[in-house]
Amino acid sequence: MPLDYIHDNNPGWLKLINTALPEWVKDATFPAKEELTKFARTAFADPINRLHPINTPASAFSSLAYLLAHGASASSPEVVTVKMAAAKWNISPLEIEAVENEMAQYVKSAAATTTTPIPLAALSVKNANTGIVENFYDISSIGLIEDSAEELARDFYRGKMPTLWCKDACANIKLAAARHGVPLSELNPLVVEMTEPRISDYSKSLHLAGLRKYANVGEHLDTYKDIVVAIMEKEITPTEGVEMIESMDQSLGVKYSSVQAHPWALVYAGDTQDTIIKMASASVIISGVIVPAAIVAALSEDPVRMHFAKEHADAICHVIKTAATHPPTATDLVTALNEDMQKILLEMAVNDSGGLPVNF
Repeated sequence: MPLDYIHDNNPGWLKLINTALPEWVKDATFPAKEELTKFARTAFADPINRLHPINTPASAFSSLAYLLAHGASASSPEVVTVKMAAAKWNISPLEIEAVENEMAQYVKSAAATTTTPIPLAALSVKNANTGIVENFYDISSIGLIEDSAEELARDFYRGKMPTLWCKDACANIKLAAARHGVPLSELNPLVVEMTEPRISDYSKSLHLAGLRKYANVGEHLDTYKDIVVAIMEKEITPTEGVEMIESMDQSLGVKYSSVQAHPWALVYAGDTQDTIIKMASASVIISGVIVPAAIVAALSEDPVRMHFAKEHADAICHVIKTAATHPPTATDLVTALNEDMQKILLEMAVNDSGGLPVNF
């Protein structure tokens, strides 16, 4: 998201204008952010985005300072428009020259001390259809950094954010956090820990790949395992493996959950893997939902035998009995049930009374 002198709360910028701007500018009254929507587009040097106000002498001067401090060239449309406004407001050419020199010195100094440019958004992507660069996850100020970290993590675990894009966005969020003095402990753990995908325990990764069978991937299950093996044998890199798994998940409609690990968690062996495997081993997976084995084992068999034909009733009751002794086997038995039977079993498990659902 592009900013201007009104929207940017970066302490570095605020400190700069406190020393660089003339007193008559610092003493002026500026519009509140919410008032800007009432202005005509001609009141801005960037009329499309309603940025860089030029409707008063102080606004025009501040907009010029901001643009120059952030690397805008003298020939950019915004700078040209601001200078035309400055001439209209009879701002002294000497003051214009002074602020140009001051901002040029600031840019030169910043370039000498900063090796990595800090973007205003954690992720910028060029739209293939329009050719326009779109920005996501605003990190332009302290208050937005933590919010963007949380939003990024939600999108990532919901499968809306490719791993490689997420990795770049995490790096930019951490860079912005350092710039604004935000402790990493206040950011979502994913942002702090996101690294290159790597496997440190192949048995765990293969186990998580095997759980894809509960996502109804059918004959493609072996392909998931083959990808893990290919990483292990260094035929492909972990990063390539993550991309391949993500692509398959999208085409097969896999929804990430407490059972179905995100490709990054599947390939990156860590606490996430341990948690998923531990939960799965002590639970029964029904229709892709993880249900504690104790709940399934406590279900009453009587309603099942009353409402189902013997063959189906025996199958469901077998699941209930097995859940008490060996949850993973119970999960395998669930996969043999048809979709409707799984749905009914799941509703039984979440029903407080333990009986069949009301709408059975």
